[in-house]
Amino acid sequence: FALWDKQYLPDDGRETFWSNEYKKIFNANLVLAYLDKVSGFDADKLRLKADAHLIRAYSYWELVNTYSLPYTDANKNEPGLPIKLGTSFDEPIARQPISAVYQQIEEDLKEALKITTPLVQNGIARHWRANTAAVNGFAARYYLNRNDYTKALQYANTALSEYSTLVDYN
Repeated sequence: FALWDKQYLPDDGRETFWSNEYKKIFNANLVLAYLDKVSGFDADKLRLKADAHLIRAYSYWELVNTYSLPYTDANKNEPGLPIKLGTSFDEPIARQPISAVYQQIEEDLKEALKITTPLVQNGIARHWRANTAAVNGFAARYYLNRNDYTKALQYANTALSEYSTLVDYN
């Protein structure tokens, strides 16, 4: 079969985890590429930029922890993921070392930590939106995964100081 013989490929209607996460990364890259070219309030643009960095960082983190070896000094040069930072389909898709993927996640995380949107707005917790508690919670998970317990504790305490109520999904 060739690439264009799509009618012969099995199609159960489901997207794969890989393609869904890379769609999120593409959308985040699209926002970052065109944000300076649109009109709007600067505060809204800064919020969208930080949100896009959070989405990209979290998607890469999910992918690298699913498809690569764990990050350790022994594994850091093993194959990680293709890093896509633009919207061009001509970008190289070679797998980068795990250390490069984690470095990109950390750079995006630093930008995402600029989110100033509180989780609770007008007395309502908006769990589905990017907010300071979410980004600090993700930073705590990221640094815990990297064995940087000091930073993990710092970001966990920051997230809990913002919102420490358990959600009952029952």
